[in-house]
Amino acid sequence: MTIPLFKVKTRMNKREVMQAVDEAKMQPLKKCAALVEAEMKDLLNTPGATGDVKPGEPGVYYNKDLKRYTKASEPGQPPHRQTGDLFKGVESAPTGNGTYVVGIIQQVFYGKFHEWGERPFARVALLNVHRQFRRLFRRMRLDQTAAGRYLKGKRRGNR
Repeated sequence: MTIPLFKVKTRMNKREVMQAVDEAKMQPLKKCAALVEAEMKDLLNTPGATGDVKPGEPGVYYNKDLKRYTKASEPGQPPHRQTGDLFKGVESAPTGNGTYVVGIIQQVFYGKFHEWGERPFARVALLNVHRQFRRLFRRMRLDQTAAGRYLKGKRRGNR
């Protein structure tokens, strides 16, 4: 019995494939950034305790904006919401080179002191949602990009 031999020639359209991947990844990246932003805002939305707060207790201070005494969050926990500026300062945006950035706008300068001090919130938010990223990228559709449609047409011999 003889086994027929086949010779197959394939060609990889590397440039078109990479372009399709670059186009298709933007939608899942945007969703990942939105997940991190929403989690950060959720962590920062805990109001500071004001009810039975007594001046002189550890962590209690007078908030000039609220005109009352408030209690700070415990070390290791995200900061409590006092004025809402840090909460409102959380934003995500595309960088222009195929990535997204999520963080605090520059006007809320004290966010970095909380994050790198005793009250992290951005790192905690990322750790809370990072397991969902794989699911978002698994659904990435290359055939819905211009480069993907071009490759699909080329495979069928239309181009």
